[in-house]
Amino acid sequence: MVNSRKTTIYQVIQNIIEAQYNFFQSGNLKDLKFLTQVSLAEKIGVEASLISRAISGKAIRIPQGREMSLKTFFPTKKQLRKELIREIIEQEKTNLQNKIIKKPYSDGEIRKKLKEDYGISVSRRSVSEWRLDLKIPPASERIPR
Repeated sequence: MVNSRKTTIYQVIQNIIEAQYNFFQSGNLKDLKFLTQVSLAEKIGVEASLISRAISGKAIRIPQGREMSLKTFFPTKKQLRKELIREIIEQEKTNLQNKIIKKPYSDGEIRKKLKEDYGISVSRRSVSEWRLDLKIPPASERIPR
């Protein structure tokens, strides 16, 4: 029993390292990839609930020295999309400073960039909702002064 538990935890950690390799190299949360406990359970050949129990309350130290909960390595699609929106708006700031663009991106334009740059189709309303969750003001309030 104890041996199978250790083996399961080892397999979980090994697969997380493989799936999130880019994150472990950079330490940047933007490099986390979509990974579900269900897909990992199927790959290992165990029940999804076993994965949930195996990672509960456990953490690992990443190469950059921080300790992170194993649950961190299973981001939802929504979390990943929010990070992409944050990234697009950070790029917008740079483009505004360098006068590459004249005005901040609207939610509709952010939606188009998600589709063009990342192949992600979402509604303008979803972009607006996630932008608000990130506490990022609308385009009219992001105009540089």
